[in-house]
Amino acid sequence: MERVNKKVKKYERLILEMLADVKGNRQDAHLILDKSKRHYQLLYAGTDYAGDFYCQLGIHLHLRADGVICVFVNDTEYELLDFLCPHGVPKSDILVSFLSERMRELAGYAIV
Repeated sequence: MERVNKKVKKYERLILEMLADVKGNRQDAHLILDKSKRHYQLLYAGTDYAGDFYCQLGIHLHLRADGVICVFVNDTEYELLDFLCPHGVPKSDILVSFLSERMRELAGYAIV
């Protein structure tokens, strides 16, 4: 149990670091962090050059209690997996939910 808690804390730190990196200095980028339920989102919202409002979900992640990182949305150019894996997160701890179960299995990611 303690090993899982250490892993969850490590992964949360990595997720927050990664999201801050993706956000950068963009004025229209907003981090929405629900640390108690371990949901993390990057939202783009603002007005475009014509004055029209836009709102787009760029990234949505959930860190499960068992230490699996669920990637629900990645609508950015940033390769989340290229950040997570070199920082010690094995593919078996990453669930890419927008891929089919078969594709996850073939790529070596968590199945469920």
